[in-house]
Amino acid sequence: MMPRAAGSVDPGIQGGKIVTRTGPSSHVGPTSLVIVAITALLLAIPTLASVPKTITLSEDNPYSTRIQPNFISERFVYEFKWGGVPAATAEWRARQRTVNGKNVLEGTGKAKTLKPVAVFWKMRGTVRAILGVDPILPGHFTLYRKDNARSRSITLNFDHQSGVLSINRIGKHGVPRRYTREIKGQYDPVSAAFVFRRLELNEGDTIQVDVQPGKNVYRVDFRVLGREHIRVEAGPFHAIVLSASIHNLTKDEACAGLKDTRVWVSDDSRRLFLRARTTVALGAVSGELVAYQLREEPQPDRPS
Repeated sequence: MMPRAAGSVDPGIQGGKIVTRTGPSSHVGPTSLVIVAITALLLAIPTLASVPKTITLSEDNPYSTRIQPNFISERFVYEFKWGGVPAATAEWRARQRTVNGKNVLEGTGKAKTLKPVAVFWKMRGTVRAILGVDPILPGHFTLYRKDNARSRSITLNFDHQSGVLSINRIGKHGVPRRYTREIKGQYDPVSAAFVFRRLELNEGDTIQVDVQPGKNVYRVDFRVLGREHIRVEAGPFHAIVLSASIHNLTKDEACAGLKDTRVWVSDDSRRLFLRARTTVALGAVSGELVAYQLREEPQPDRPS
């Protein structure tokens, strides 16, 4: 965690809303559900009226999308429910900074289960990612998760110069394993989400992205279903509704544990992930935006 700089802005939460304070600043469920949630996190899909199309990010000119030019930082807070009961919370922060003369985006996330779920399933998880912004390139991705007494972690390092992806994995039994894979246009979950934010889709369009959250590669398909007005804890929004499905490319099998998966994103320039819902073997799981804060560079006034 980065040290707080004196006099910076520290956002807090009161009643589910972001409250800005002046002072020092600092910087669920099955694996398949985590993939959908992280990939959908910050999803932005503006829609236009035209013939529906299918875009496969990992094959159709991969690694060519640039980050939003006026982006500085963002913060999102989510609540997840299991069968309608509050089950977990998650927070995501991202900021753009300069490293060795290059602009990169650094993001961190954390999640934990709540009582009563935490009584029998105590989960704590963190995510950290660093990616290039011009274009968006997956660079470093780390996921650490502790379920009750068992810990597991995944670290991905993309070396685009050599075309090699290095994977360090510690599974639920505590045995470290190392793998290497060829880079073939796949993204880690965080870089995939930021690429989604820059795409234009119409109703009926399908977008496919190959996501590598560990040793396996998953193809995530999102299909634009339409628009509707919804209200979440963070407020009312005009939203775009998408369906989602996942196929394990490494094992060539569908992820049958997810049913009726839906994702809602805001239909405006902020492009916020608002809500996600799916059904797993143990019931319905949903996530919803509770609070958010975006910081962007001011745009110059247009001449009248």
